[in-house]
Amino acid sequence: MSKDTPAHARRGDAGNRREGGSSDVPNGDVPAGAGSLSRSPVALALRDLAPPKHGPTFWSDLDERLADEPQLRLAPRSAIRPITQPPPVIDDRNLASSLKGDGVPPRRSSRRTIIGMVAGLLVLLLVVAALQDPDDESTTSTDATTETTGGRTPTSDEGAAPAETSPPATPPPGTVDPAAPLAPSGVGPLVIGTSLGDLQVAGVLMQVDDSTFRASGGTCYDAKVPGALDLVLRFRAPDGARRANDPVEGVLTSVSIESALPTVRTTDSGLALGSPQGQVLAAYGGKLDERPHPFVSGGRIYRADAGNGTGIAFFTDGQAVIRISVGEMDAIRFINQCD
Repeated sequence: MSKDTPAHARRGDAGNRREGGSSDVPNGDVPAGAGSLSRSPVALALRDLAPPKHGPTFWSDLDERLADEPQLRLAPRSAIRPITQPPPVIDDRNLASSLKGDGVPPRRSSRRTIIGMVAGLLVLLLVVAALQDPDDESTTSTDATTETTGGRTPTSDEGAAPAETSPPATPPPGTVDPAAPLAPSGVGPLVIGTSLGDLQVAGVLMQVDDSTFRASGGTCYDAKVPGALDLVLRFRAPDGARRANDPVEGVLTSVSIESALPTVRTTDSGLALGSPQGQVLAAYGGKLDERPHPFVSGGRIYRADAGNGTGIAFFTDGQAVIRISVGEMDAIRFINQCD
């Protein structure tokens, strides 16, 4: 220790001297109460108290103690949050990972997901079962079995619904069916003895051959049906008149098919173009009016009278049928002849 007297002791002595009157300082300059304060034990101890001196490992020891204790930290969050939401408490030991904020969120438990799916499926099945009435279904099935099979289990043929068969389509009025057969009375709507005007009223479209109408002066002329171009129609003057002043006045006197025009049409007896001549003779026997063909060498014309002024005529080349005409007997007597 120093041999010199401490400073506070010297200051105390100086105070005592001032208080005792032996100091050089005048009494009027000493503050009130200064002598009692300087003589206080606390004041004397504080004067001798020196700042502590720490060892070299003081701060490292302090860091180790603090590191072992979790401390409260504020995690970074958005600047605005509800006032009722407290700041999160994080562990100081995971501070670096908490401050990143881009960690992968924890995966939901697959077990919870499976349980939720099973529960939803059970609820759906219960709803479907509640909407169905098993009593009505069983009653309906039993009644249907009794009515249809007499209590038997229906077979595959009985259980199948009957096939829907649509009725054959009816051709529009005035249409001549391509498969309609030739008969002594005509073909389809083309009835022998009907005027051209009446056929048009019935819906039959007609195309008059004006050249034959003018050449004959309205005595006889030909016409075509657009929907049946294999047919050759011949019209004559109306009854009681020498000629028709207008084509609509003419009367249908014959309908013909010939080899020059393609057709699949037959007669009501089944004969067709190309049928053998002997087949015509066999079909009608001795009821045929026979005469030679005026334009075909060796050809024949066979007419069968229907008994009402109409009939059917077969024109052959001596071997097979090359033309068939139906209508009034006088009109089918010779080819290309108008009477």
